[in-house]
Amino acid sequence: MGKAWVEGDVTEVSVLQEGERLFLSTGYSYVKVTNNGQDQLLKLPIKSEGITELVERFQHEEPRPPVKRIRVEPDSLEGRAIGLRTAQMVDVFDFTDEQYLKQKREHEHKLGLAMVLHGLNVMFKDKSGDIVKDDDKKLSILKEMGMSVEQFQTIINDIRNLTKIEEERGLDF
Repeated sequence: MGKAWVEGDVTEVSVLQEGERLFLSTGYSYVKVTNNGQDQLLKLPIKSEGITELVERFQHEEPRPPVKRIRVEPDSLEGRAIGLRTAQMVDVFDFTDEQYLKQKREHEHKLGLAMVLHGLNVMFKDKSGDIVKDDDKKLSILKEMGMSVEQFQTIINDIRNLTKIEEERGLDF
């Protein structure tokens, strides 16, 4: 359940100064692990910095559905919506195309991986203790550590929620 906002939680801003990091949000993602039947929460620091730019970059690479030509009758839902008087051939996006759906899933998976790598506010080190900067190596480390899909999704949701006001957290004044 989200926090109920009260007036003391709200800061009025009247000046936006270049160089300030006013909108940077930080927090934690709590990820459940179970070892030998014992549940434990890992507290991972996360940040919002760079996520907007990352999402914008990925939007430019998002796959587009193919276009198909269909016949639309004037008395159909679509025909009435566009005010047709006679049947016409119309170009529409095919959001059910298997190749498009596969590309879209791959794109969303890559975006999720990038969000986790950029949103985790942790240092990655290799087996020798050297700092890792390469994203592919960081992904390899996470996979070797056994990160599950559920844990991965928890981190993504927590990163997104750093700057999101939920409905139940609406302002209470």
